[in-house]
Amino acid sequence: MSRATLGTLSQPSRRPRKRGPLRLPQKMRPVGPKKKKPEPDGVSREKMKRYFDLRSALIAAGQQEDDSVFLSYQITDELSAIRLTEPQRVAVIVEILHAFQEFPDADWGVPGPLVHWLEEPLNHELASPLSEAEFVSRPAPHIAVMLNRCVNAARTVSELDKYHDLFLEALKVEGISQAMVDTMQYQLVRLNQRYQ
Repeated sequence: MSRATLGTLSQPSRRPRKRGPLRLPQKMRPVGPKKKKPEPDGVSREKMKRYFDLRSALIAAGQQEDDSVFLSYQITDELSAIRLTEPQRVAVIVEILHAFQEFPDADWGVPGPLVHWLEEPLNHELASPLSEAEFVSRPAPHIAVMLNRCVNAARTVSELDKYHDLFLEALKVEGISQAMVDTMQYQLVRLNQRYQ
């Protein structure tokens, strides 16, 4: 066998490579605006971040001696700017009620921006049963203020009976302050006047 033939046999046969899509090095790739991820329910991510910081904002407001109302207005402004789903509204309402319970001596206003937000049409039907349940488990002055406004809006004897029983039930809770007891007894007196 000739040397030329040996050289030909020793070389592996080359198959044509399949050409894939052209990939440019990282530095050569065109730089364009990044695609934004879709926003959930039209809520901007910055506002959603603040929504998840609601608990911290309520704690900060409750710990203030003079600025609780001012900070409460900031919180309600943020909440009003967000299109909340019903489960999110429930979560927000529960957080607000827990803040009223955790900081009973804070000056939340009379009744204050948080109560006004809870009384908005989209929130009221959700807030009423939640506030009643939370009040019976752990009475708080500002939830009593909310219930007082419900008493004032009551139009039937059955509604008055419901709130009468609610305050009596809350009076049985152990460890509540004397000021809270006085508040509930005052509400019961006003309720009895409504029956007349």
